[in-house]
Amino acid sequence: MSVRLIIHSSSFRQATYVAFFCLILSSASIFLSDYFLKEIMHTHLKDMILDDIKNKSALNLFDDSSQLAVYLKTQKQANQHDELISYTFDHQRRLLQGDISILSEKELAPIFHSPSHHLTEIMFHQSDRELFGMAVPLADGGYYYASYDIQPMLNSTRIIPLMTGAVLFAVLLSILLVSLPFSIKNMTRVNRISQVMREYADGHHLARVVDNGYNDEFGRLSHETNTLLARTHMLMEQVRTVNSHIAHELKTPLTRVKHRLINTATYIDNDEALHELDEAASEIDRILYLFRAIMQLTEVENGLLSLRREPVCAVRLLEEVSEYYEPLLEQNQIELKLSAQKRQTFHADYALIFQAVANLLDNAIKYAPESSVIEMRVEQYQDTTCIHVIDQGPGIPPDKIPTVIERFQRINTHDTSVKGFGLGLPFVQAVAERHQGSLSLANSHPGLRVSISCRDVVPATSPIL
Repeated sequence: MSVRLIIHSSSFRQATYVAFFCLILSSASIFLSDYFLKEIMHTHLKDMILDDIKNKSALNLFDDSSQLAVYLKTQKQANQHDELISYTFDHQRRLLQGDISILSEKELAPIFHSPSHHLTEIMFHQSDRELFGMAVPLADGGYYYASYDIQPMLNSTRIIPLMTGAVLFAVLLSILLVSLPFSIKNMTRVNRISQVMREYADGHHLARVVDNGYNDEFGRLSHETNTLLARTHMLMEQVRTVNSHIAHELKTPLTRVKHRLINTATYIDNDEALHELDEAASEIDRILYLFRAIMQLTEVENGLLSLRREPVCAVRLLEEVSEYYEPLLEQNQIELKLSAQKRQTFHADYALIFQAVANLLDNAIKYAPESSVIEMRVEQYQDTTCIHVIDQGPGIPPDKIPTVIERFQRINTHDTSVKGFGLGLPFVQAVAERHQGSLSLANSHPGLRVSISCRDVVPATSPIL
């Protein structure tokens, strides 16, 4: 089964939407977790710094900046592992205590812009550390700054949002993997329904969908499809039966009348009477031909004829149609040009395609002037084969092109020299549609370009015709 069909199935698409939502949720959780962890870290460090400030304030160390600096240096020597990073300045903004390898005096300048008599939160960002602290104005005009490097703490806690995102990403992949067999199963059932519909369109009217009794939406669709196919088959059988009765009830009496006219002609010596009898017999032949044409068109349009696709050699098809009309072409002094590649083949019902192309050539000969050129060409585009018949006749008025493919529609009904019933193009269109193609007409100035397309569907192997 094609991967593209599975990806475009509704089940897999729904699972993809859920997975995409999980992906967005996992990304959002990473960013939000990182943000909340930072906020929690800041709150915790702020409480620690405030406790440190309260302890030093209780010892009256904030009255004298020099005394505070001596105390901090002593404490630093006594406790080498203390993570508190502090700086002390006197009233002249001279550094009395602090490690300038971490922050230089220039970098510490924002401390002096903090409001006097108020605690101020100040952060310093560096490439390898991020300091969060509070500046305290001292009684003698100096400043005290206490901070912690929160970068190591964030690095140790950042695994939490990453793990959260990883878990959600694993859920995302699980959703896709779990949905894959369901998508394949549903796609198989859809393909089964499509295959039955194609078989039915090709004339296998007993084809039905087998869905193993599932009662889900595809099971109900399969049941409704089978009901529709059975009903359509019954109606088609009724049409076939009616057509058979009409054929028997009309064809037989008309044939008898024709034979009676022929027998009557043997007893008549009057030339005018014989001519009238011949004309009457010809009219009966026209009625019988019209009836057969309508019956055949109805069978093709309604799918009553089974479509037997087989490899068709394009060159041989054009040559046989040309050979069939060779006497008529010579009579009208029309040159016929054939254009097709020698090894060009496509799959179609040979009898129907032959008759369709013959109808197009017959129309071209009828309307093409003497000593003109008619071209028949076969072209292939991927899985579609197009057969073009191009003449040098008068063409068709643009406003008549949409209606000329309807039954019994003729361009010029007053010209009795052009024989026909207006069923040729409707038959060609019905043949094209049975081959999943179309019929198109376009004026080529001069002349008319008529094209019939067929989709190349490969059936079981059969000899090339």
